[in-house]
Amino acid sequence: MTVFNWKVSISNAVKAGKNVEMKVEVGYANGTNRPNRFLVTAKINGSTKTFPFTQ
Repeated sequence: MTVFNWKVSISNAVKAGKNVEMKVEVGYANGTNRPNRFLVTAKINGSTKTFPFTQ
């Protein structure tokens, strides 16, 4: 899933009045300060969806 599709999915849920909770975990390559992984977990009306992103 692309970043755009993830944003649309969350946005649509919020616009529909659904309960949305999000958690973002950031991963770093060894010895760097720049993130190279993101794991977004969204809970929409109790249903959990996971959106992993890597660079």
